[in-house]
Amino acid sequence: MYNQNNHNEPLPRLELDKNRYRVKQCPCGRSNKDGKFVPFKGFDNKGYCHSCGKTFLPDIKKDGSTQNFSPSSRLRNAEPLSKPISYIPVEILEESLTSYEKNQFVIFLVNLFGIEITEKLIDSYYIGTSSHWKGANVFWQIDIEGRVRTGKIMLYHSKTGKRVKQPFSHIAWAHKFLGKLNGYNLRQCFFGEHLIKDSTKPVAIVESEKTAVIASVFLPQFVWLATGSITNLKQEKCDVLLGKYIVLFPDLNAFKEWKIKAELLQKYFSDTRFSVSELLNSKASEEDKKHGLDLADYLIRFNWQDFLSDTNEPWIENNDSKVIPDIANVRKIEDTTDNNLTSPICIKNEISLQLLKQHQKSFKELETYFNTMTLPTDSIRLNHWSTVTNIRAFVESHLATMKTYCGKEIFEPYQNRLIALKNVLNSKMQH
Repeated sequence: MYNQNNHNEPLPRLELDKNRYRVKQCPCGRSNKDGKFVPFKGFDNKGYCHSCGKTFLPDIKKDGSTQNFSPSSRLRNAEPLSKPISYIPVEILEESLTSYEKNQFVIFLVNLFGIEITEKLIDSYYIGTSSHWKGANVFWQIDIEGRVRTGKIMLYHSKTGKRVKQPFSHIAWAHKFLGKLNGYNLRQCFFGEHLIKDSTKPVAIVESEKTAVIASVFLPQFVWLATGSITNLKQEKCDVLLGKYIVLFPDLNAFKEWKIKAELLQKYFSDTRFSVSELLNSKASEEDKKHGLDLADYLIRFNWQDFLSDTNEPWIENNDSKVIPDIANVRKIEDTTDNNLTSPICIKNEISLQLLKQHQKSFKELETYFNTMTLPTDSIRLNHWSTVTNIRAFVESHLATMKTYCGKEIFEPYQNRLIALKNVLNSKMQH
């Protein structure tokens, strides 16, 4: 205990309670149904809230003691309590959602899956384009509450999908270019974490962001997340996975390490089930194992369409074979040469006469709608994470882009965002 006659003796430390669900509400006023508020042992209204990022400490009496305080307790995870997490303004993310004809990773996806599926992947994961290197892309880390933690800037070869590693490994971080380095407190989350908020699907975790994106097409019965590196599968990141079924898909050179991590995580998260897929380990050749193959390297050898017939199987919690198709029965894609690769730039520049009239009609309707109404000057929330702060600039830029791309595939994402804004505005007017 604290000795009031000896002020050099430290106070006993607090201990976070594993049973976080015993408290129904965070002191910040938010519900604790998702277990985001972790109380200290012996307290109902003191602890750390992952939602608001605040630490609620007990009051210290004049004699240095606290109420309901355990002298033998200790504070774990002290680092997250010291400083609030920093976030990137969503407008910076939105500015990156363009110039896909230059984005080499997107070009690779179009060659692999076609335009329609690639656009869905861009919309789901908010894959951005970066000017940091010519052809680079951004994998944004958006947390479960829709807040942007950082963006991982990478450069890929458009034909092979392999990372550009020469003359150096092309990896950079978006938060480092904000001009606020001294005050930016980065705490990474899973890539794709925003997708689990309203989903009841089991969660699959891989190391590479590229692998998560590609695997989500082959095996859509999972929500696919990425850790970003082999060392980033950490306890604090997994707090958002409470109560879910988790399947880890390690690279071949990391199977044993992830197996150990899964066992440790299972002990800490008793109400969350962790398992490790042996898909790669059991199917890969010795040559594959030598090169440390990852799941994406293996999956792209096959036709993704052949996997979809198996995904209608109901999810059976105790039988992973019902979730993962038998790759032995999937038809392998014949090797293709560079000459057979489709150029997404050519496709997007082709005008479809069938779409032209539809697009012109839609453009005219939206232009008339927005030009005949007084647009709000405050911000508007388009969905659970995206907010438009400058509505007039947003509308004008989208209308200009639609007018330019009438009859082309690239027209529709801009059309869809303006329709979403129109629906929000109509809803506000009715209320």
